[in-house]
Amino acid sequence: MYTPWQVNSGSGWSTTGLGTTPYSGNGTNRLTVNNSPTSVSGNTYRVIVGNGGACPNDTSSVFTLNVTPNAVAPTFTAGTTTICLGGTDTYTATTTAGTVTYSIVGGTGASINSTTGVVSSVTGNFTVRATATTICGTATTDRAVTVNPAPSALSGGDQSICYTGGTITGASASNYGTITWTTSGTGTFSDANVLAPTYTPSAGDIGAGIVTLTFTASNPGCTSAVATKDVTILSANTWVGSVSTDWFTAANWCLSGAIPTATTDVIIPNEALTNFDPLVNGVGGVCQNININASGIIGIAGTNNLDIYGDWNNSGTFNINSSTVTFRGSTNTNIGGFASPQPFYNLTINKGTSAASVTTTADVDVANLITITQGQLVVDVGTVVDMGSVSTVISTNGTLHVNGGDATGNGINASGTVNMETGTLGIANTVVLTAGTFNQTGGVVTLNTAGVNTNSNAVFTADANANLNISGGSVIFERANAGTGYDVSITSGSGTKTITGGTFQFGNATTPTSQVFKVDNSLVDFNNVTINSANAPTLRLISNVAINSTGVLSPSSVLDLNQKLMLVNNNSASAITRSGNGYVLSETQIGSARLVWNIGSTTATNYVFPLGNAAGEYMPLTMRLNSGNIGFAGVSSFKSVNVSSGNWPTGSEQVTSVANPAQAIQRFWHLESSASPSSYNADVTFSFHNAEDPTIGISSVVKMQRYNKPTNSWDLALAGQVFNNTNTRTVMVPRHYQVLMVGWWK
Repeated sequence: MYTPWQVNSGSGWSTTGLGTTPYSGNGTNRLTVNNSPTSVSGNTYRVIVGNGGACPNDTSSVFTLNVTPNAVAPTFTAGTTTICLGGTDTYTATTTAGTVTYSIVGGTGASINSTTGVVSSVTGNFTVRATATTICGTATTDRAVTVNPAPSALSGGDQSICYTGGTITGASASNYGTITWTTSGTGTFSDANVLAPTYTPSAGDIGAGIVTLTFTASNPGCTSAVATKDVTILSANTWVGSVSTDWFTAANWCLSGAIPTATTDVIIPNEALTNFDPLVNGVGGVCQNININASGIIGIAGTNNLDIYGDWNNSGTFNINSSTVTFRGSTNTNIGGFASPQPFYNLTINKGTSAASVTTTADVDVANLITITQGQLVVDVGTVVDMGSVSTVISTNGTLHVNGGDATGNGINASGTVNMETGTLGIANTVVLTAGTFNQTGGVVTLNTAGVNTNSNAVFTADANANLNISGGSVIFERANAGTGYDVSITSGSGTKTITGGTFQFGNATTPTSQVFKVDNSLVDFNNVTINSANAPTLRLISNVAINSTGVLSPSSVLDLNQKLMLVNNNSASAITRSGNGYVLSETQIGSARLVWNIGSTTATNYVFPLGNAAGEYMPLTMRLNSGNIGFAGVSSFKSVNVSSGNWPTGSEQVTSVANPAQAIQRFWHLESSASPSSYNADVTFSFHNAEDPTIGISSVVKMQRYNKPTNSWDLALAGQVFNNTNTRTVMVPRHYQVLMVGWWK
């Protein structure tokens, strides 16, 4: 028979409980464990067999009961429910019963390693399944995974806002769940989670002048997209250009809801910082100082005007079109900046007082016209100013002041003032002073450089009411007037005309050939008068002309007296300084054409009158005072045909006979003095060329003879004459006392 079964659950053998759940069949040869709970797994069992008699019981062998549980559904411990398109993740799960493996059971957009749970090749939504497996079966848990595309973010580039705050523009994002703005500064956003918030700078931001804003776009499962932009904090009175190009729209200005006035200093920032560049597209544009920053752009539409009451500082771009910039106000202001040159179409100076100035501190290029209505335009040291293609207009209360700079222009029409201090002034055509004033203390003025003047004005015109004050510098006439006007016209009248210094020069290195300059000035004495040698120009007198007591006549080409008087008041022997092929032409039969020199009482000095003939042959007359005071000595000379009385002097200088016409040199001289003949004693040396001696070779001696007008006869030749038989040939007449007409004979 069988005695009860025994169990050892780790505390020794016992029969306790074997007759109850989960056991049955105790006392039989089969012990049944019902539903095999895991609590009995690992227990050992044996049975005791006996016959109930005197024989001892027998113990069976021991066996161990191992119970395998049913599989338990896994629990996910890693792996997100959201993943980024193209991304990867690792999914793990645990179970209390079974071995866990992984698979994709939903969607087609991923693959998974069944052992490690690593997901890859993600293109769309999918479901991960974790499966627990035992010998008793399987149990599963699913995790649905959403696949999101990667977000993108663009900040819209750097921009500017007013110091009072402004909208952050240009940002965009895609594939995002949330967007967020943050700042490197301490300002605030109206809503940091929208595309275009309003940012209000803090005091610290304003002091720094710039902040960096960071724009973040996020989508679950993906790395956030980040973009940044620098935001410049614009100070007051700065162009923002937030809504349009219109200068007259208040929203475009950092001006607390206003547009610039005559007391507003405005700033035009770098155009990259604004949505629109400013355009003055109507009347009434005005400001005080204007600063156009580097890369800043401003324009004036059409023929509109911008009034400036302060300084113009342009380091950017000014689109001029056909506009006008007018400088107003009563204070001294400047035109400067790093743009070179500063461009204008029309430039007007109309200050509140004639004493107020606009000074160039940078080069200026005016395309059309400068008008100086009131106030001064000062061309300062180191600057170059192109005054435009139309003659500059200077009104009564206006002044052009060249103070060390270089100015060029088409012309000047002035009822106001031109002050030439130092520097250069180049004029393509004319300077016309109509009751205006021309003051020159230095510098160089070059006139008629274009040579296209065809009007009736002289190249340099000072009318009766004009004031002319020249004490230094040079006025150079590059080309002769091609019109009916002269080159110099100075008219007497109520205006003051004074020339105490400086030089009037006719011709320069670029003067074309065959130029004839004409001077009409009987009112005021010149200082220095120079005839340049390049291309042999001619200076022709239209009126009697005088040179003052310090001036010098320097003919390097032809001075044509044209039956007029050239008076040299300077008594220095170098007051007439001939060079090159220069000479004075007095070819006329009347004594009104003469060169007069204030020799006075200067003795033992040769005064050379640089006469020449129409053929360009130089025939100087030299006068040397031995004693006394000759005063103003006048000289003229002309050619005659020796056989024809019709070519002898006529009128008040009439000569009725020549002792031997066939042997007379073909030339007459007229000498005069402001002193009485008895008050001086002088030697005179005459010169002539062989071409004017029809009997050359017949006689080796030539003598000078004086024509006695009261007796209509020829005086005997003075004794002691010295003949030099060279070419140019000369005759020196000693102890000359008379000044009337003289001729030569053999």
